[in-house]
Amino acid sequence: MNQHIIRLFLGVFISTVLSVNGLAQSGKGVIKIRTNPDSAIVKINGVRLMKPDSQKVYYHLVDTGVSTYQMWAPTYQLLEGKIRVFENDTVYLGRSLALTKVYRSYRRKEKAKEKIKPFLYIVPPVLVTAFTIEYFAGIGKRTEAIAASEDVVYQTIESYNNAISQTEARGSRDDYETARYYYNRNIEAKNKFTRNQVIKISGSALVGVACFLWAEKMEKKEFIESPKLTNLRWSIDPF
Repeated sequence: MNQHIIRLFLGVFISTVLSVNGLAQSGKGVIKIRTNPDSAIVKINGVRLMKPDSQKVYYHLVDTGVSTYQMWAPTYQLLEGKIRVFENDTVYLGRSLALTKVYRSYRRKEKAKEKIKPFLYIVPPVLVTAFTIEYFAGIGKRTEAIAASEDVVYQTIESYNNAISQTEARGSRDDYETARYYYNRNIEAKNKFTRNQVIKISGSALVGVACFLWAEKMEKKEFIESPKLTNLRWSIDPF
């Protein structure tokens, strides 16, 4: 008898709970949706939302309980999830989509090109100008040094010719050898400097031409997403 009463009580209790749950499930609630970017395609329970308000916010009426959402935009990764909505309640759903790895890589490369392109136009001409100025400034000093050492050579020759003793002649002879050594060394220094500057100027000019041609070919590439959908198992039609 007692077992029969208990079974009856449990049956009534379970039926009541199921009835309450059924009523709760039959209610309605609202999901307020905002995405970043605001142009993202949004689906709630497989239904694509079409008309956001002036603030790019969607208001979508759903049955109470758990709803699924999907969000996607070109160059962004698919975002999926679930949200619970209670009866006569408004639930805010705000999500920011993450860029795809492929698009992030594309942006890094394009930004690198934007940074390096001005240098390709500017740096080589600056180097050519700097090396040219360095040449004219340095060649004058070296020419003056050669002229000064040449005067010393002629002075030692004159001293040798005017020597009145062997000791004085030997001293003048030694001075002449020293002066001639420095004279020849100054000529070699000038020739080496000229040779190096010609290499620098011509080399930077050739590099400048190559950089200019490279920069001219460095056009911004249009990003083409492939595959069109970041996640092929997603059922949203991007068009």
